[in-house]
Amino acid sequence: MIILLLIRALNKAIDTAQELAAISDALRERTATLFTELQHRVANNLMFVSSILHHQRRLVARGGSADQALADAQERILTMSRIHRHLYDPVAIDQPGRIHLDQVCGDLIRASGMPVTYRIEADETFLSLEQLIPATLIVSELVTNCLKHAFNNQDSGEIIVRLQQQADGTVLLQVADNGCGEGPGTEKKGLGAVIVQNLANQLHGHMKTEHPEGTVVSLIFPRVARDERRALSGVTINPASRCGPNSSQPLLIVLQRLLRRCGGNWHFQRPGD
Repeated sequence: MIILLLIRALNKAIDTAQELAAISDALRERTATLFTELQHRVANNLMFVSSILHHQRRLVARGGSADQALADAQERILTMSRIHRHLYDPVAIDQPGRIHLDQVCGDLIRASGMPVTYRIEADETFLSLEQLIPATLIVSELVTNCLKHAFNNQDSGEIIVRLQQQADGTVLLQVADNGCGEGPGTEKKGLGAVIVQNLANQLHGHMKTEHPEGTVVSLIFPRVARDERRALSGVTINPASRCGPNSSQPLLIVLQRLLRRCGGNWHFQRPGD
């Protein structure tokens, strides 16, 4: 009887070790992917900051205010920082694009104190982090420009943001206002236009501006598959039923923290579940 119990315990320990080895391999692979993604994102961010500073330097060289140029650059960089901090939250990556756009638009409009309403018209499109960041920055820039220029001498206004997947697999990102026609327009080569165009290039998108009633800026870009941020989702850990309910508790805590950092959903399966 004792021998049978020992054999059963050994088999359970082997199963647990195999599960932990699989999780370790997945963590190792995900860490390598995140590091590559981080390198690419840092390079893009540095190019973004460089573009802002280059444009502002040219503005000052043409007689513009250095203080204003630096203030504008600072505002853009801080906005980028806030958006990155939000989007890199492990919880945020599992949300559809409309959630992020709603938060950005709401924050900007509330901060402006203007009598402007907004509406998000979006399906449940999920974007990869690589596309979600520039798309959100584009909306932030265009909405900011609306608030600055579109509603001069108007008692109220409305901004509509659309994010919709098209039948051909591309994605439509659109910002429209009912202002005076000088809203998110990108024909003028100001700092905002340069930023939006650079971000659109990151998305390999085609952008156009129209003025039916107010201003409508539309960006069509190809959708790429979401990154495997949730590569470990659905992993079921059952060491308690294999090695006793207490011996694996510290290991479970470590695994829980690791899986949460990687954006995965972990499930603790108790004996008999």
